[in-house]
Amino acid sequence: MTKFTFRDRLTQEHPECVDPTVAGGCYGCPFSWGYEERPPAICNEETLANCEDCWDRECPKPLSCRDRLKKEHPENINLEFFGGCLSCPDEYGYISEDKVRCDGLLRRPCQETCTACWDQPAKSV
Repeated sequence: MTKFTFRDRLTQEHPECVDPTVAGGCYGCPFSWGYEERPPAICNEETLANCEDCWDRECPKPLSCRDRLKKEHPENINLEFFGGCLSCPDEYGYISEDKVRCDGLLRRPCQETCTACWDQPAKSV
């Protein structure tokens, strides 16, 4: 099984920010994207010597929107709601508006669509 790296995560979330012409092949660093709480020990911001190695480290899989809601607002988890969660992940700031998969008005049966939204990776904190 291949490891999931910080580079993989940035590629999924912000493909436009992966660029082989910049240090490490990605804009910023995992820390600046909120993927880590502090820069790792291998970080050398002065020389940028270890950026590629830093981006290629194993990254924990991001929480799904549903798991983040369970952690931050457990009272809003209920199987009677569309997708099993109150409201839309966009309203909690868990996904960007372009990732919302419905019109948000629940005018059509969208249980399947809501579930797909809640199961996608949440934005970094």
